[in-house]
Amino acid sequence: MDALFLLAQHPEGLPLGEIARELHVKPPTAHNLLRTLASRGFVERLRDPVRYRLGGGLLDLAATHWRALLPYRGQEAVTRLARRFPSAVMTLAQFVGREVVAMLRASPERPEWAERGAYQTMHPYGTASALVFQAFWTEEQRAAYRQWHPFWEHGAHLWRDIEAVDEFLEQVRQRGHAVPDQLNKPVWPAAVPVFSPGGGPAAALGIAIPLDEADRATRREVLETLKEAAGELTHAGPGRPLQEEPEHVDSRTG
Repeated sequence: MDALFLLAQHPEGLPLGEIARELHVKPPTAHNLLRTLASRGFVERLRDPVRYRLGGGLLDLAATHWRALLPYRGQEAVTRLARRFPSAVMTLAQFVGREVVAMLRASPERPEWAERGAYQTMHPYGTASALVFQAFWTEEQRAAYRQWHPFWEHGAHLWRDIEAVDEFLEQVRQRGHAVPDQLNKPVWPAAVPVFSPGGGPAAALGIAIPLDEADRATRREVLETLKEAAGELTHAGPGRPLQEEPEHVDSRTG
């Protein structure tokens, strides 16, 4: 840990001898410490001249930890949104394995409860949350997802063709939200991205409201509220303490 804190103060890197002196250890001991850290990607060895600096492994570790905490951090946000829109279904979805999965869900039957561990799989081409992930993934991530979920099998009955999906995803990137109301569902669906510290989509905050209650003013309010909540989650960095669970959060399934 002392080695990591030392290197964090020197982004240009330090030679082995200086690291050993600062840590008050012999050079072979410092070398072994740095070799172990480098094997996990926490330290990077540079050449000409040889020196050591922090590697990307620490950022990966922080991002993994941050994503794992999202269902816990998101409980308060989902519960608050469900109380504000009691006729809606609220979800917080993450990408797990090869699926976009609802990790949190609050329904009109129990708007005061945020059920953790719902694990409802989101349709790859028929849900706003899955489309949000596709919009903000890299081309490689999107291509891999579509290999696992071929459009001809899962999306051809919903969209004109895959080009129509891509046009919609471009709109999502421009607007910052997905509203696939062209899918002709009995609800008005919407979702917004929650970005990780590294910039990619870590989650999607989604909502579905009965069509007869989703007038223009309500839709505008919903999108503004969703984006505000997603922004709060995005900026809840891995170093921030967890909030206590709301009084009515259901943890029995989580």
